[in-house]
Amino acid sequence: KVLAKQKRWMRRNMRKPSDMSVREYANRLMMINNDELPELPPFDGNNQKLSDDEIIDILTSGIPKSWVREMDKQNFDPTEGTITEVLNFCERMESS
Repeated sequence: KVLAKQKRWMRRNMRKPSDMSVREYANRLMMINNDELPELPPFDGNNQKLSDDEIIDILTSGIPKSWVREMDKQNFDPTEGTITEVLNFCERMESS
């Protein structure tokens, strides 16, 4: 149950540190997804990776709530976009 516990922890507890850029946070998340999750039991390789929807969910739950409120104000639905679109939006929020 190692893989299930790790994915659950990532969905519930991963947050972007205030001193880390959103791009770096996303890169670290992708590194975990591509390099570390496939190495956990039950050793099913690439079938163990998070889907794009799960990654977007982790990204949006880990960013500041003010950014999520701004997404709502601008009618930006992260679940309908790609990871790149979500990151671009977050980088605009970070720079403003």
